[in-house]
Amino acid sequence: MQTLASLIQHTWLIDQAAGRFVLRQLLENKAQPAEPAVTYAGVRSSAPSLMGGGTQGAMPGSVVVICVDYPLYGFYADWLCRQLQQASMNENVVGIICRINSPGGVDQAAYKLFDTIQAIKKPKIALCEYGLMASAAYWFALGFDYIMASRATDRIGSIGVYSTFMDDTGFWEQYGFTLKDIYAPESDRKNEEFRAAQEGDYSLYEANNSRVAQLFIAAVKQYRAGKLKITKADDPTRGALYVASDALKNGIIDEIGTADRALQLIARMAAGETIQDILKSEAPDDAGEEDDDPEEDPEHEPDDAPEAAAQIQSSNQNPDTSMFGDKHKKLTALAGQAAVSDEQLNEVNANLDSLGITGVRVISTGYLNEAENAVSALATANTTITTLTAERDSYKAKAEAYGSQPGATPSKVEKAEEPLATATPQVISETDAEMQRMLKKQQGK
Repeated sequence: MQTLASLIQHTWLIDQAAGRFVLRQLLENKAQPAEPAVTYAGVRSSAPSLMGGGTQGAMPGSVVVICVDYPLYGFYADWLCRQLQQASMNENVVGIICRINSPGGVDQAAYKLFDTIQAIKKPKIALCEYGLMASAAYWFALGFDYIMASRATDRIGSIGVYSTFMDDTGFWEQYGFTLKDIYAPESDRKNEEFRAAQEGDYSLYEANNSRVAQLFIAAVKQYRAGKLKITKADDPTRGALYVASDALKNGIIDEIGTADRALQLIARMAAGETIQDILKSEAPDDAGEEDDDPEEDPEHEPDDAPEAAAQIQSSNQNPDTSMFGDKHKKLTALAGQAAVSDEQLNEVNANLDSLGITGVRVISTGYLNEAENAVSALATANTTITTLTAERDSYKAKAEAYGSQPGATPSKVEKAEEPLATATPQVISETDAEMQRMLKKQQGK
């Protein structure tokens, strides 16, 4: 009954149909939802994925993944706050993802959850996954760094407030009871909203709802500043519930993408990048800013803004895609690798060829460094050759200039040929002496 009392006593920030369904379930079954499990996913692999998440505790480098699948009220909001605070204090946890499918809840739960998540400084992403992120659940999402939807058909928004007045007089009368409320003279304003409503005057309820709505709208404008688009034709703060594709256009969410995409963003944010730097690095080089329409509020985008503004969404809108889409898995598989083999590079380039991308090639930084060194060495060699050629031409010109002066041709001196003197051999043994004597005899003849 604690859950039922929580729903009845507070102002509701909830999709009306969902709120009445929950209330009816509680009345019929007298049950409240069980606490869901918290899972953990690692971000240190080359391709982080929520598919490998577990419930055995946070290892170093883990992301806490919390499923928000119920209306936000009472014990459930308290449980979510405890999980978020534990994740914030856990040194092994580097980020938080909340997978939200909730119609909203009571205002006090929204305040508590928003204050808790907004105070956490670790990277955090709210993902509306196959369902609703409405009213109080959206107020909760405003405290995250980035708001995503899993599909274009998810429902986002319901930025508004209402309450339900329940007069149970008829319930007691069927059992023969007649209720009479008796107040102390000093307590003439006690329960005045309820008492006035019994008389058909709902103005006090409306005034209270208005105060809460103003706080809600102020929070949306503050935390979606620069993104929220309010036009004459459409104002998202008036309570409408949008499909995600329209929510993206009017700026109440940031992207349509998968849970794995959210995890990959958390991994990069945990490594030191801001979400703004990540989006800037992924944006096309020729992306430009839209011009404001002078007829509209200068703080907001015009209603007829170019269609391209609504397409700032991830290309991975199917559940089985990765950060760059499943067409480039060979390339995304290299993320986080310090060294890449030639075989891996060949596979990536073959993949590009198969997609008709023939003007681009992926090479390793090692090859790139070698190429840069070779170009530098070639430039040095060309400079040396140019210097030597210039020096050679200079010396040749000087030689030709000196050679054309008088006396430059040397005179040639003829030298008479002189007979060679016959040297007397030196006698060094008796045998030589005998040979000399024999030679002389021969000459005498």
